[in-house]
Amino acid sequence: MTNVIRLRPRERVDICLDCGGAAGRAAALETLALRLYHAGADAAAAEQVRDLAGQLGLHSLCTAAGALASLPPSCCPRARAAVLARVMRLGEVSILVAWDIEDLSI
Repeated sequence: MTNVIRLRPRERVDICLDCGGAAGRAAALETLALRLYHAGADAAAAEQVRDLAGQLGLHSLCTAAGALASLPPSCCPRARAAVLARVMRLGEVSILVAWDIEDLSI
């Protein structure tokens, strides 16, 4: 293999700071992290991620999780894996950025 290209995907994260309240945001972010872990299980799990991300104002993650939830069951496994990988990347970055904005710590 002489023509190998290394991809470094970078996602832009859109966060609405006015969405949701500061109270309970840490708990909601923890719940979101847990739901992300199960996002690839089925459409219902992806819909839960989409709904929670929407409530927290994580628009990029909400859109990507919605795309994952809308994939038909007969979808190509590689395509599903690619969309799930995008959801996971966006989820990780969104949670880290939201925690930094709120100045939260573990």
